[in-house]
Amino acid sequence: MHCLNLCVKDTVSDAVPFMRDFFSNILELTSFIRHSPKRMAHLRHINSEQEDSQIQSLRPLCPTRMTVKYNALTAIDSQASSLLQILDDIRSDRTSTHEAQAKASGLLRLLESFEFSFAQTIGLELFGMTDELSKQLQNPKLSAAEGLESVLALKMLLNTKRTDMHFESIWRDVEARRGRFKGAEAKLPRLRHAPMRFEDGSRAVEFESVDQYFRVQYYLVLDKVTASICERFESSA
Repeated sequence: MHCLNLCVKDTVSDAVPFMRDFFSNILELTSFIRHSPKRMAHLRHINSEQEDSQIQSLRPLCPTRMTVKYNALTAIDSQASSLLQILDDIRSDRTSTHEAQAKASGLLRLLESFEFSFAQTIGLELFGMTDELSKQLQNPKLSAAEGLESVLALKMLLNTKRTDMHFESIWRDVEARRGRFKGAEAKLPRLRHAPMRFEDGSRAVEFESVDQYFRVQYYLVLDKVTASICERFESSA
């Protein structure tokens, strides 16, 4: 169980900036809403007016228990429209402080971005699998050999996801989500150059297309979690 926790932590570490930034933003979003009783009450009111009965309560994102990230993601996904509405309300509310309005405006742009939807789609799939494995490993009747077998099964499942066909399926899911919430279109991130004092002669990576950029991010996430499973579990075994 501890090894699995470390595998998930590796996936959202500095080694995978795309997912690291995503979960940092998720933490900021949940903290912004949950730390204010007024905002939580407003969110519950908005949710009560929704027709969807599957809405979950907004959950904290524990920085140490990495394997519970899936529950936090599903809670956000289940009330995406409500979160967009409450952020828009706070941004437009003149009784809110300027700081709160600015924060809400920034978080709203974030939730409407293609990058957020893409990372969330990957996160729901990936951490759904690790969450299931976590439940299996916590079974007191599970032997060490059976536990290792479950881990290897997850590794094989992850390998089946590393195909262009599956990436294209994820891309379609993100586009469908973007269409429902009128989110922003996919675009290449701005190319950033290191200050001259930090330059080592190497050039920043330039992507030829938006598709190529997100495909690389997707494979990077899968490769990192697969490599971490090999390192953490197989070395322990």
